[in-house]
Amino acid sequence: MMNIFTKKLFRSKVFTSLTIVFMAAAVALLSIGICAWRETYAQLERVGAQYTTIAVPNPYTFTPAILWREGDKTWLPLTRQERKYPGLLAEDLRGFLVAHVAGCGTLSCYDVGEYRSADFDVYGAAMAVVAAKCTSVQNRSNLIEHTRTLEDGTTEDIKYRIDNYDTNFSMEEIVCRHPAYSKLPELKTINLSTNIYAAGKKIPFEVGKTYLLFGILNGPMSHQGPNGYEFLFPDRTMLNVDQTPFSGGFASRRGNGLFYWQMITINEGSENEERYYCLEDDSLPFYTEYTGSWRDFLRTEEGKIWQETLIPLCEINYESAAVILTDNIDSLYQFNTGSASLLEGRRFTAEEYANGEAVCLVSAAYAQKNSLDVGDAINLDFYHSNLRYRTSILGPSEDILVHDPCMPEARLGVQKDYEIIGIYTAPEFEFGHNSFQADTIFIPKGSVASGDMELNEDPWSPLLYSLVLKNGKAEEFEEHLAALGCGGMFEYFDQQYSALEDTYAVMTANARRLVALGAAAFALAAALFVFLSLRRMAPAVRGMRLMGVEPGRVWRELTAALALLAAGSAALGGLLGAALYDFVTNRVLASRVALRPEVLVLCAAAAAAALLAVSALCALPASRRKLLQSPKKRGR
Repeated sequence: MMNIFTKKLFRSKVFTSLTIVFMAAAVALLSIGICAWRETYAQLERVGAQYTTIAVPNPYTFTPAILWREGDKTWLPLTRQERKYPGLLAEDLRGFLVAHVAGCGTLSCYDVGEYRSADFDVYGAAMAVVAAKCTSVQNRSNLIEHTRTLEDGTTEDIKYRIDNYDTNFSMEEIVCRHPAYSKLPELKTINLSTNIYAAGKKIPFEVGKTYLLFGILNGPMSHQGPNGYEFLFPDRTMLNVDQTPFSGGFASRRGNGLFYWQMITINEGSENEERYYCLEDDSLPFYTEYTGSWRDFLRTEEGKIWQETLIPLCEINYESAAVILTDNIDSLYQFNTGSASLLEGRRFTAEEYANGEAVCLVSAAYAQKNSLDVGDAINLDFYHSNLRYRTSILGPSEDILVHDPCMPEARLGVQKDYEIIGIYTAPEFEFGHNSFQADTIFIPKGSVASGDMELNEDPWSPLLYSLVLKNGKAEEFEEHLAALGCGGMFEYFDQQYSALEDTYAVMTANARRLVALGAAAFALAAALFVFLSLRRMAPAVRGMRLMGVEPGRVWRELTAALALLAAGSAALGGLLGAALYDFVTNRVLASRVALRPEVLVLCAAAAAAALLAVSALCALPASRRKLLQSPKKRGR
């Protein structure tokens, strides 16, 4: 049964309608502003979650001093240090291994028509054994002069002679070589230039004799012509045995991962001092003389190492692949910047990282060469390896990342099947410190449990170390490092998040202005609503009090009528807000911001509750007002 105040509202149709419409407009404006403001922030968080900001070591300025712990000679990740770094979420100190992948051929640069540099194939595809006849030998002598600083600060001039020799061979027969090299012109001449001698500084080659040669047999030198890359000497190549890649650190022994040598000094300290190199006793050989048929030679005792070690070593490495062990694929420069992207399948999940699941990503070129698809399994037999920088000698003078071959003594003893869950596309062969070759396989770091894994972690390399930062915190992080004296060591990449953040900053500012306008409109409308409603109800309140109705009942019935009016205003305001949301936000924010109905309903309900609370408080004194004056006041 309606009370007198409710009846009065229904009888005053014009007043009631205008009041509800006016109040509903204010509720709509406030609700639109709050919804847009909240959704702008929520949208930035949702979209921002798809962005990953990384810090990658600058190869020219980075020093891992902030990571190195002198006490136990180990790396101490930034996330485990007592010092806190602002914005640092995680770091990915990746592992590097090579693996023998039985039945899957390593990808040679010649498989995909890449002729810029044969050094891309070091080591997996470039190893070879050939039979050749020596056609010329020439010894070269070089005088080396430099100044050495002694412990006491004084200096002394050093002068010595170091020799090398240049040998040419005519091709007899290829014993083993990667199949991709069959696409090249027929090989006729091989050149070997080295400073590795036999004992006693003897040149181990004589003109007219035949030899088995083992080492890095490059493709022919090429250059960029008008019709693509052209071979300068199509039937000629080089045998490399002593080129040492630069790894950024100090090797425990002199070598290149395939051969190891020592320096021999003659007449040390005299004016006739000479230096040369010879192979270590435990190094693989790079030559041996033979007579007759090389096939017959392999069956001899002297040829046993070639038959049982060197040729199988080549064949294993023709089925090898680089393996990067990571805890966050998106923290790699190539994947972060979009140079590499997923073509088929999916990325690793958080559970696969955490549990070290046996899953992997392979390149599209590698998958195509070996007829692999998502869901297939490949067997990885892991070997320790070092990732090194190598300056190209048969192409542009740029750094190429190469790695040691699969060597028997470096076998890790871990062999397992990995399921291919994704196939990625990336530049197949590329120069640079952040590049990886097309046969690289990515696996979760935890999938290889080895106490020696730290030997394969290298924060010196941008390819193997990066930090994950909170989006928008790169500048603050760099300022913190600069204060520690470590500024400029990292390069930052945020996938254009900063541009996105700027856009949303403008949208958020406009949304806040809309909220402020809506709040002001709501406050004004609420004040007018209460004032006009109570003024219109004042005669009815006075009548009820004169009839002796208790103030509490008057307040309850008055509040009930105002609550009905407030609910109607809020309901209409919610509907009006939903109808006008896109129109208002498109013009105010210059972008579409999704409407979340539940938020709009909540805003309308909150507006109704606030309006009711204000109405109830203001109705309290109106319902308790004294109607009769005291005799003293009447007499005045």
